[in-house]
Amino acid sequence: MKSCKYCGKENSDDAESCGGCGTNEFAGATVALAPVETRKSNIELTAATPSDTQEHLAYLTVTISAEGISEVHGGRTVVFVSKPDMQGIRLATGSGAERPVLQLGFGILLAAVGACGLIPLWSGNMTLFRYEIGFVFFGLMGVWLIWETLRKHTFLLVSTRSEARKLFFKGSVDPKKLEEFLRTAETRFGYVISSNLRIS
Repeated sequence: MKSCKYCGKENSDDAESCGGCGTNEFAGATVALAPVETRKSNIELTAATPSDTQEHLAYLTVTISAEGISEVHGGRTVVFVSKPDMQGIRLATGSGAERPVLQLGFGILLAAVGACGLIPLWSGNMTLFRYEIGFVFFGLMGVWLIWETLRKHTFLLVSTRSEARKLFFKGSVDPKKLEEFLRTAETRFGYVISSNLRIS
């Protein structure tokens, strides 16, 4: 077994890239990762192996290292943008959707399908009860999609040559801890993170 230098996931010896984050750099020996406390905050700094000076800085679900920035949920990397591909990083708040217009449109469509299932139920027509319940289920999914699109989230908007990706801070964002996290990432890893938000 060999472990990933970036996320620490154990991979088989014949793996060409990490199954967790997709990078292709592996460490020889594995060592358990231990968080280093930073004034009792949610920020942790870890090193993957004794010979590896690669440090990771994490706050809530965003992890920053010299290799790039990732969003991690339950130990699994869901978004990774490598540092060489980045053209700009901006702290922002906004929709929780990668493509908000598309998600909102699809949510409205599903909510309308759900309304079509409610009309016969309200009128007492139970001949197609099974299908009407299915329509209502799709309607609830549509309402959830609309909610997720309209709800405000704090995220890093990372621009590359081909696209812009949102890396979300899932959980309760503490402005002071967020500011400390971003300043540490700038000084330790050389990132330039712009913001038009007032976080302190």
